[in-house]
Amino acid sequence: MIKSEDIMADLQAFVRNEVSNPKTGDACASALLQCFGLNFRCQTIYVPTQTRRNKEITRRNQLIAAEFTGRNCNELAIKNCLSLQHIYGIIRTARQKAETGEKPLKQILLLVIDEYLPPDLIKAGLSKSEAMSLSQNLADYLCEKYPGACFYMPDFIKAKP
Repeated sequence: MIKSEDIMADLQAFVRNEVSNPKTGDACASALLQCFGLNFRCQTIYVPTQTRRNKEITRRNQLIAAEFTGRNCNELAIKNCLSLQHIYGIIRTARQKAETGEKPLKQILLLVIDEYLPPDLIKAGLSKSEAMSLSQNLADYLCEKYPGACFYMPDFIKAKP
């Protein structure tokens, strides 16, 4: 059984290895622990299963929607080895999302890593681009190493006196 302490220790080690300066790496690892502690304290965290294949399909569908002119369905179907009905479905979905301004839903763990962790990493000493890159690498690492895992986030962060 995987323990939350083991996962958090692994994630902190990953962050330390990704950052070249050891002092900044320690600060970033501490920022990760605080971010998770503040956002998931005493809760169960689910690590989503994000396969490379799902990302490739999403990217392919975005490209199809961008290349669509209204007269090139046959070419898109041949180019992507898909049926016309599948192309129509991709275009319909893309249009619906564009009309409603709908953004794809993110699993809460990935949302925290993408939105809340980078500012903490910047405070720890990384540049904005380094913080964004590290956050993305961390999310990818977590989803690849622990897909479908659930772990409990204990109360790591103690109140300061």
